[in-house]
Amino acid sequence: MAGKFEEERVELGLETPRRSKKSKKRKLLGTLLFAVVNVGIIAATAILEFSKDASKAERIPFLGLNFRFIFAAIGCLVVILGAETTKYMLMMKKTIGKADLKTAFQVVVIGKYYDNITPLGAGGQPFQIYYLNKQGLPKGASASMPIAGFMSMQVGFALLALFIMIFFKPEAVPVEMRILAYIGVGFYLFLPAAILLFTIAPKTSGRIMSFLIRLLGRIKIIKDPAKTIESTLDSIEEYRSTIISMSSKRGLLISLLLLSLVYQVSMCSLPFFVLRAFGGAATWIESLSICVFIYAAITLIPTPGNAGAAEGSFYALFSTLTSSYLFWAMLVWRFFCYYIFLILGLGVFAFNGIKARRHKEINSAAEKPAS
Repeated sequence: MAGKFEEERVELGLETPRRSKKSKKRKLLGTLLFAVVNVGIIAATAILEFSKDASKAERIPFLGLNFRFIFAAIGCLVVILGAETTKYMLMMKKTIGKADLKTAFQVVVIGKYYDNITPLGAGGQPFQIYYLNKQGLPKGASASMPIAGFMSMQVGFALLALFIMIFFKPEAVPVEMRILAYIGVGFYLFLPAAILLFTIAPKTSGRIMSFLIRLLGRIKIIKDPAKTIESTLDSIEEYRSTIISMSSKRGLLISLLLLSLVYQVSMCSLPFFVLRAFGGAATWIESLSICVFIYAAITLIPTPGNAGAAEGSFYALFSTLTSSYLFWAMLVWRFFCYYIFLILGLGVFAFNGIKARRHKEINSAAEKPAS
């Protein structure tokens, strides 16, 4: 575990590399495997689409695309990044008294990068905490901001999903996916509900949580119930302390929740603009609703970035909206909502690495005695 952390610290451009050749090879193989899986998924979807009509590959009207909608999709991406960056700037202002745009933007990108390369999106917060701490922020603020950001994102999506599921039920979504989506929203709400119960009645909720974990242990779903109980209660207590601390800042939690809703609506609006750019006949509320169901249903898929499930679900559900170039629409959608964050993350690591190297060179030159 220590080796893994050291490896990621080097990628952040914040520490001198000390990895063995073996760990470097393991990292390279893992990256290559991840790339191959994603390329394979895209290739399989392309074969499925083009096998129906091989000439489709030659008739993609790139010059005939409606670039007005492409620019609107880019605008959604800007809003997504802007909303998250604003959240961290607000939290910095409230917790340490000053906000830094570069730090806020980089911590957002780092979080999205690690969320997208780790199973179940579980990698973002630890590295956001580490990054903020390395930037000189107090440990309390470094730990509380990513937690508050994550919690507001969970609640924001759950509220949007509940609204869509109550008032809009697109016919394109089959019953099986609706059931998975309902379960997914339940998982989105689980942690906020657990924290709320823990805040109101800590002893009672602790007993309920312990009972449920022991029950899962008896049916062999959880291997070590005692250890799981301890870590779960510690995590919930940490989240609860963060929420209590943040709630003391006037209006901060409401601002974070509103910005999270803006983020979620913008993210789920991307398919509409992409499909319209490729000639699709979708309405905004229809494509938004389908996208919400997709994200809710695939939340438990353990692949990094929900790879495979996201592409497959998009292809299956949005095919009813009759775009002639659905594969390319799917590819562009995934670029805007997934691959762009990998590219931005690599850009941040490269920027910090170059900056750290230059800083080291300047310090080395300053330490040399004059001849």
